[in-house]
Amino acid sequence: MSGDWRPEHYHPTPDARRPTPDARRPTPDARRPTPDNKNEETMNNKNNIPDIRPDHFGISVPDMDASLEWYQRVLGFELDFRVYLDIIPAHVAFIQRGKFRIELFQLDQAKRLPEERRMPNTDLQTHGNKHMCFGVQDMEEMLAHLHKEEADIVFTKVIQGTPTTFLRDNSGNLIEMIQLPHLWE
Repeated sequence: MSGDWRPEHYHPTPDARRPTPDARRPTPDARRPTPDNKNEETMNNKNNIPDIRPDHFGISVPDMDASLEWYQRVLGFELDFRVYLDIIPAHVAFIQRGKFRIELFQLDQAKRLPEERRMPNTDLQTHGNKHMCFGVQDMEEMLAHLHKEEADIVFTKVIQGTPTTFLRDNSGNLIEMIQLPHLWE
């Protein structure tokens, strides 16, 4: 790949390895109306700004194979597709669980994650993305799984009445888990 950065260089056309955008489109749930009675998945607003939807979160990792194995074993993600992009240059993989995707990048000359970025409170002292967060139905069940998989748990606390856990992936990136059973209603 050469030339300027264009979306067609970045996301391959849909094929058997990747569902079409329509296949990923959420089904409206009439049981959970939003205040403006629109489907919350489209993130509609009252300011006439075009609709947006969450798609993915990107993470730079030092070892793609180890990260793919970790995210599958510990969090249940599956490989969507994998590609090498000369234009960056980087190895890139998309993994998916449900409607959420993570984009993993492995660059040969990437810098190691600084120690202060590996702890939730000290990470807040640096501008930028802090962590991704997943809701869980039952924190005790999730903690049992995380312990079984020997996940690197930073802490587990009840914050404002809500069970919360921070852990690190195999590269030290922070991940938050919050007990949010209402997400399954």
